[in-house]
Amino acid sequence: MQLRTTAVRTSSRGKAIWTAAIAATICLFSATNANAALSGTYNANGTTTGGASLNGPAVGPYTVLGSGPAFCLGPPLGCGGGNGVSSTTTVSGSQVTFTFFGSTNSYAGSFTINLTGFTSPITGVTFGGGDFNNAADTTITQSSTPTSLSFTFATLNFGFDAVGGQSVTFNVATTAAAVPEPSSIILLTTIVAGAMVVKRRRLAGLHGPGE
Repeated sequence: MQLRTTAVRTSSRGKAIWTAAIAATICLFSATNANAALSGTYNANGTTTGGASLNGPAVGPYTVLGSGPAFCLGPPLGCGGGNGVSSTTTVSGSQVTFTFFGSTNSYAGSFTINLTGFTSPITGVTFGGGDFNNAADTTITQSSTPTSLSFTFATLNFGFDAVGGQSVTFNVATTAAAVPEPSSIILLTTIVAGAMVVKRRRLAGLHGPGE
Protein backbone atom coordinates (compact mmCIF):
# COMPACT_ATOMS: atom_id res chain seq x y z
CA MET A 1 0.00 0.00 0.00
CA GLN A 2 2.82 2.38 0.84
CA LEU A 3 4.51 1.71 -2.51
CA ARG A 4 1.29 2.54 -4.36
CA THR A 5 0.88 5.82 -2.48
CA THR A 6 4.45 6.82 -3.33
CA ALA A 7 3.88 5.95 -6.99
CA VAL A 8 0.68 8.01 -7.11
CA ARG A 9 2.45 10.98 -5.53
CA THR A 10 5.34 10.67 -7.97
CA SER A 11 2.96 10.46 -10.92
CA SER A 12 1.03 13.54 -9.77
CA ARG A 13 4.25 15.44 -9.22
CA GLY A 14 5.47 14.48 -12.69
CA LYS A 15 2.22 15.64 -14.32
CA ALA A 16 2.44 18.96 -12.49
CA ILE A 17 6.04 19.47 -13.62
CA TRP A 18 5.29 18.69 -17.25
CA THR A 19 2.24 20.99 -17.18
CA ALA A 20 4.45 23.81 -15.87
CA ALA A 21 7.05 23.02 -18.54
CA ILE A 22 4.46 23.37 -21.29
CA ALA A 23 3.30 26.69 -19.81
CA ALA A 24 6.88 28.00 -19.65
CA THR A 25 7.49 26.96 -23.25
CA ILE A 26 4.40 28.85 -24.37
CA CYS A 27 5.70 31.94 -22.57
CA LEU A 28 9.02 31.66 -24.40
CA PHE A 29 7.39 31.45 -27.82
CA SER A 30 5.04 34.33 -27.05
CA ALA A 31 7.86 36.67 -25.96
CA THR A 32 7.46 40.15 -27.37
CA ASN A 33 9.85 41.51 -29.96
CA ALA A 34 12.68 43.59 -28.55
CA ASN A 35 13.50 47.00 -29.93
CA ALA A 36 16.42 47.02 -32.35
CA ALA A 37 18.33 49.55 -34.40
CA LEU A 38 19.65 49.81 -37.92
CA SER A 39 23.13 48.33 -38.13
CA GLY A 40 25.60 46.88 -40.59
CA THR A 41 25.75 48.01 -44.22
CA TYR A 42 23.31 49.22 -46.88
CA ASN A 43 23.30 50.40 -50.51
CA ALA A 44 21.87 53.44 -52.28
CA ASN A 45 20.45 54.57 -55.63
CA GLY A 46 18.51 57.55 -56.96
CA THR A 47 15.86 58.32 -59.59
CA THR A 48 14.29 61.53 -60.97
CA THR A 49 11.14 62.75 -62.72
CA GLY A 50 10.37 65.95 -64.65
CA GLY A 51 13.12 68.56 -64.74
CA ALA A 52 15.19 67.19 -61.83
CA SER A 53 18.59 65.59 -62.41
CA LEU A 54 21.00 63.73 -60.13
CA ASN A 55 24.71 63.02 -60.09
CA GLY A 56 25.04 60.07 -57.68
CA PRO A 57 24.62 58.65 -55.18
CA ALA A 58 27.18 55.87 -55.54
CA VAL A 59 25.76 52.40 -54.91
CA GLY A 60 27.89 51.67 -51.85
CA PRO A 61 27.96 49.72 -49.61
CA TYR A 62 27.76 52.24 -46.77
CA THR A 63 27.96 51.56 -43.05
CA VAL A 64 25.32 52.66 -40.53
CA LEU A 65 26.84 55.39 -38.31
CA GLY A 66 29.53 55.93 -40.96
CA SER A 67 29.73 58.27 -43.96
CA GLY A 68 26.52 57.93 -45.99
CA PRO A 69 25.77 58.51 -49.69
CA ALA A 70 26.38 61.95 -51.21
CA PHE A 71 24.88 63.31 -54.44
CA CYS A 72 24.42 66.48 -56.50
CA LEU A 73 20.94 67.70 -57.38
CA GLY A 74 20.36 69.88 -60.43
CA PRO A 75 20.16 71.42 -62.87
CA PRO A 76 22.77 72.72 -62.89
CA LEU A 77 24.86 69.71 -61.90
CA GLY A 78 27.89 71.70 -60.81
CA CYS A 79 28.08 71.15 -57.06
CA GLY A 80 31.88 71.16 -57.11
CA GLY A 81 31.79 74.73 -58.42
CA GLY A 82 28.96 75.93 -56.19
CA ASN A 83 26.10 75.27 -58.64
CA GLY A 84 23.15 73.01 -57.86
CA VAL A 85 22.33 71.44 -54.50
CA SER A 86 25.03 69.38 -52.80
CA SER A 87 23.56 66.68 -50.60
CA THR A 88 24.79 64.27 -47.94
CA THR A 89 23.03 61.47 -46.08
CA THR A 90 23.51 60.32 -42.49
CA VAL A 91 22.04 57.03 -41.22
CA SER A 92 21.98 56.31 -37.49
CA GLY A 93 20.36 53.45 -35.64
CA SER A 94 16.93 55.11 -35.73
CA GLN A 95 17.12 58.11 -38.08
CA VAL A 96 17.98 59.15 -41.62
CA THR A 97 19.01 62.77 -42.19
CA PHE A 98 19.56 64.55 -45.51
CA THR A 99 21.57 67.78 -45.48
CA PHE A 100 21.30 70.13 -48.48
CA PHE A 101 23.29 73.21 -49.58
CA GLY A 102 22.65 75.45 -52.61
CA SER A 103 19.80 75.81 -55.10
CA THR A 104 18.66 74.56 -58.50
CA ASN A 105 17.04 76.19 -61.51
CA SER A 106 13.28 76.68 -61.47
CA TYR A 107 11.44 73.60 -62.72
CA ALA A 108 8.80 71.02 -61.76
CA GLY A 109 10.05 67.56 -60.90
CA SER A 110 11.15 65.19 -58.18
CA PHE A 111 14.03 63.03 -57.02
CA THR A 112 13.95 59.84 -54.97
CA ILE A 113 16.73 58.37 -52.86
CA ASN A 114 16.47 54.64 -52.07
CA LEU A 115 18.47 53.02 -49.26
CA THR A 116 18.42 49.23 -49.55
CA GLY A 117 19.82 46.03 -48.09
CA PHE A 118 19.29 46.65 -44.36
CA THR A 119 19.36 43.53 -42.18
CA SER A 120 17.38 44.78 -39.16
CA PRO A 121 13.67 44.31 -40.01
CA ILE A 122 12.23 47.78 -40.70
CA THR A 123 8.63 48.26 -39.54
CA GLY A 124 8.07 51.86 -40.63
CA VAL A 125 9.45 55.32 -41.36
CA THR A 126 7.93 58.70 -40.44
CA PHE A 127 8.76 62.31 -41.24
CA GLY A 128 10.76 63.89 -38.43
CA GLY A 129 11.17 67.52 -39.52
CA GLY A 130 12.86 70.01 -41.84
CA ASP A 131 12.21 71.29 -45.38
CA PHE A 132 13.63 73.36 -48.21
CA ASN A 133 13.54 77.16 -48.01
CA ASN A 134 10.70 77.26 -50.53
CA ALA A 135 8.62 74.95 -48.35
CA ALA A 136 5.29 75.96 -49.89
CA ASP A 137 6.48 74.64 -53.27
CA THR A 138 7.90 71.29 -52.11
CA THR A 139 6.47 68.02 -50.87
CA ILE A 140 8.30 65.21 -49.07
CA THR A 141 7.10 61.61 -48.81
CA GLN A 142 8.64 58.43 -47.43
CA SER A 143 7.99 54.69 -47.49
CA SER A 144 9.64 51.47 -46.33
CA THR A 145 9.88 47.71 -46.72
CA PRO A 146 11.44 45.34 -44.16
CA THR A 147 14.87 45.89 -45.82
CA SER A 148 14.66 49.29 -47.54
CA LEU A 149 13.78 52.97 -47.18
CA SER A 150 12.62 55.36 -49.91
CA PHE A 151 12.45 59.19 -49.78
CA THR A 152 10.90 61.40 -52.49
CA PHE A 153 11.29 65.19 -52.72
CA ALA A 154 9.12 67.04 -55.25
CA THR A 155 8.86 70.66 -56.40
CA LEU A 156 5.94 72.19 -58.30
CA ASN A 157 7.53 75.15 -60.08
CA PHE A 158 10.54 76.76 -58.42
CA GLY A 159 13.14 74.00 -58.10
CA PHE A 160 14.85 73.28 -54.78
CA ASP A 161 16.24 76.03 -52.56
CA ALA A 162 18.61 75.18 -49.70
CA VAL A 163 20.72 78.32 -49.66
CA GLY A 164 22.44 78.56 -46.26
CA GLY A 165 21.83 74.86 -45.59
CA GLN A 166 18.75 72.79 -44.84
CA SER A 167 18.24 69.39 -43.19
CA VAL A 168 15.38 66.91 -43.40
CA THR A 169 15.11 64.09 -40.85
CA PHE A 170 13.12 60.84 -40.83
CA ASN A 171 12.53 58.45 -37.93
CA VAL A 172 12.95 54.73 -38.61
CA ALA A 173 11.31 51.98 -36.55
CA THR A 174 12.79 48.47 -36.44
CA THR A 175 12.30 45.23 -34.56
CA ALA A 176 14.50 42.28 -33.60
CA ALA A 177 13.69 38.60 -33.16
CA ALA A 178 11.65 37.70 -30.09
CA VAL A 179 13.87 37.59 -27.01
CA PRO A 180 12.57 35.66 -23.97
CA GLU A 181 13.05 37.16 -20.54
CA PRO A 182 15.90 35.64 -18.44
CA SER A 183 13.39 34.60 -15.75
CA SER A 184 11.43 32.52 -18.29
CA ILE A 185 14.61 30.76 -19.42
CA ILE A 186 15.58 29.96 -15.82
CA LEU A 187 12.06 28.70 -15.08
CA LEU A 188 12.03 26.35 -18.07
CA THR A 189 15.53 25.03 -17.29
CA THR A 190 14.56 24.31 -13.66
CA ILE A 191 11.35 22.55 -14.68
CA VAL A 192 13.09 20.32 -17.21
CA ALA A 193 15.75 19.38 -14.66
CA GLY A 194 13.03 18.54 -12.13
CA ALA A 195 11.19 16.41 -14.66
CA MET A 196 14.33 14.40 -15.32
CA VAL A 197 14.79 13.76 -11.59
CA VAL A 198 11.18 12.58 -11.24
CA LYS A 199 11.58 10.26 -14.21
CA ARG A 200 14.73 8.69 -12.74
CA ARG A 201 13.04 8.16 -9.37
CA ARG A 202 10.04 6.59 -11.07
CA LEU A 203 12.26 4.17 -12.99
CA ALA A 204 14.17 3.32 -9.82
CA GLY A 205 10.89 2.61 -7.99
CA LEU A 206 9.65 0.33 -10.79
CA HIS A 207 12.82 -1.77 -10.93
CA GLY A 208 13.46 -1.80 -7.18
CA PRO A 209 16.84 -1.97 -5.49
CA GLY A 210 19.38 -4.31 -6.99
CA GLU A 211 17.56 -4.76 -10.32
